[in-house]
Order: sequence, then C-alpha cells, then structure tokens
Amino acid sequence: MVLKMKVRNAPEVEAAIGDLPEIIKESLNNAMFTMGTDIQRATEENLSRPYPKGPKSKRNLAQSIEMESDREARRYEIGSRLKYAKHIEFGTGPHTSSAGKAEFERSLRDWYNYVNPDRTYGEVKQSIIDRGLPPRPFLRPAFVKERDNFPIVFADELIRLLPPSIKA
Repeated sequence: MVLKMKVRNAPEVEAAIGDLPEIIKESLNNAMFTMGTDIQRATEENLSRPYPKGPKSKRNLAQSIEMESDREARRYEIGSRLKYAKHIEFGTGPHTSSAGKAEFERSLRDWYNYVNPDRTYGEVKQSIIDRGLPPRPFLRPAFVKERDNFPIVFADELIRLLPPSIKA
C-alpha cells in the first residue's frame, strides 16, 4: 500500500520554511519583550503593597523600575539602579548606614514619615540598628508570577508572525 500526499501551496510553504529561523528569532524577541513589560508592571504593583508586606513605594523605587534590552543578543534586564533597591528586595543585617549617620537619619526619617508605621520613630530606628530590615521582595515574586506565561506568549507571537500560507 502506498500513501500519497500533496501539499497545497507547496512553493509558498517551502519559502515560508526558509524564513522560519528568522520568524522564530523575531517571535522569541517579541515574547521576551512582552514578558519583560509584564514583569516590570507586576514589579510596580508589588511595590505598591502596603507595609509591612511590601515597601508601599509609589515614589522613587516604583518609578525607577526599568527594562533594558538588547534584541540582537536576546537579553532583557528588569530592575532598578537605585542603590537601596537590593536592601528592600533582600533585607539587611543590623546597621546604621554605610554613608554616615546623617544620611541614615535623613533617609530613615523620610521613610518613616512616608510609611508611618504603628511604632515610634525611635523604636523603628533601634530595630534597624539591632536587627536590620526584613526582606520585602518585589522583583522576584513578579518574575515567578509571570514566568509560566512565557510558552503561551511565545506561541502566540509565533502564530502571529507565520505567513498565512502555513497557517491554512
């Protein structure tokens, strides 16, 4: 028994297959960009969570979240250039300040006035000096929340970029 098969639009399909590596690269880049913007948005949402679950930051930190991309290298980085961002994400050990006592006092007073926790300024200051700050992750949870969407986003981009002769 012999089974014969004929591909309709064979020349168009053959031409599209030749373009497939570029279509896959473009789909991957588009999907990575989409995921990057989704992670950036989720990070900004995490930063607005009220203290103590989140940093309650609608100020500098939330506004500093950015994405850098290099489409050719397929590299996308999301984060903040603010020096203190890592201390909020990962927490700190006991400390006063590496910049000096005056800088520590000023930044702590600014934070305290903005967040207005249920403790006195002196209690908060002593707690930081004695125990440090607990981690209040904002970037890692955004990545974890969005990462499972990548295969779907990539497939959608691939389908969108495929020529109609292949989709039919």
